[in-house]
Amino acid sequence: IYTLSLHDALPIYTYIYGVGATLPTNVTKTGHTFAGWYTNDSYSGASVTLLTLTDIGDKTFYAKWNVNTYKVTLNANGGTINNGNVANYVYGVGATLPADVTKTGYTFNGWFDNDEFAGSLVTVISLNDLDDKTYYAKWSVNSYNVTLNANGGEIESGDVAEYEYGIGATLPNAITKAGYTFVGWYDNANLTGEAFTAIANNVTGDKTFYAKWNVNNYKVTLNVSGGTINNGNVTNYVYGVGATLPADVTKTGYTFNGWYDNDEFAGEAITTIANNETGDKTFHARYTVNTYNVILVTNEGTINSGNVETYEFGTGAILPTDVTKTGYSFNGWFTNSSYIGGAVSSIANNDMGDKQFWAKWTINEYEVAVTAENGSVEGTGLYEYKSTATLKAIPNEGYEFIGWND
Repeated sequence: IYTLSLHDALPIYTYIYGVGATLPTNVTKTGHTFAGWYTNDSYSGASVTLLTLTDIGDKTFYAKWNVNTYKVTLNANGGTINNGNVANYVYGVGATLPADVTKTGYTFNGWFDNDEFAGSLVTVISLNDLDDKTYYAKWSVNSYNVTLNANGGEIESGDVAEYEYGIGATLPNAITKAGYTFVGWYDNANLTGEAFTAIANNVTGDKTFYAKWNVNNYKVTLNVSGGTINNGNVTNYVYGVGATLPADVTKTGYTFNGWYDNDEFAGEAITTIANNETGDKTFHARYTVNTYNVILVTNEGTINSGNVETYEFGTGAILPTDVTKTGYSFNGWFTNSSYIGGAVSSIANNDMGDKQFWAKWTINEYEVAVTAENGSVEGTGLYEYKSTATLKAIPNEGYEFIGWND
């Protein structure tokens, strides 16, 4: 009977010559795989599985162990391991799980040993861990900031301060700015490229958008009410610039009194459209009918009724006919002191300008008639007003001229 010593195993105390012994294979060591029994601690030579029936002498055998390497499965859940990937680990050494793990639009929240992400996250496999491992990457979807530079405008509804990856966002179009029309949102302050209406669900990162505006051009309607704009006509104006309304406006027989924003001419006359005004504009020209002076040169006559000193355009005037001058007959009014042309009885309703008329007179002739009894008279006949008539009474024979009786 010989003694049998087994290192790293329960010893078989003896074996019998002529019987031998089978060395045990059910030998375990945490984190290791049994590789056989050897007769030396250098594990040289062949491994020994049994003692033959002819073996003699005490025996010592040494168990050889191979350290275990375990498989590591990393389920990145759509992410990418950029550095430090781990496919396995060695017992007694362990491993550090990778931290440089990315997924577009998400933030990495660590590795978990279950797909429900229960418990604590795992950063390392310890040196005394055993068995294959599977870990699941946990992600939280990213929310990004959105800055909307309205460039002086006001977002009335639909403002966006952030968006979530995978969802995106719709940029507001209910945005106003006095005097401007909203063109769209641009991703640069120079407002170049294409306009954006939304943030797509597959984009990432904080975003800044700039509102682009076109200054408004408004229509101007000038109702001249029969007049004429000679210079400076205005058909539109640009917000921020405004416009000066024309002042050179004429209408036959009228004086221009300014532009008004209503056809009743209430309020003050308007000369300009201010640079901060908005909207289409309609202005109405206001006029006062012209009144002209009339000078009637009577040439020492007298206007007894119907005198005319002025007349209005559109109305005209009737020149007086009840005009008298001692010793003269009135022959009408003339437009010149030479009495060329025809006489004028009225000023037509479409006449304009100050007027001067000259009364034309014809001196009266009066008949001097004498009834002479018992004689005759020389010098009778027609005499002009203020002329001198000389009468000579010639009595018949036997008679004497005594005097004149009317």
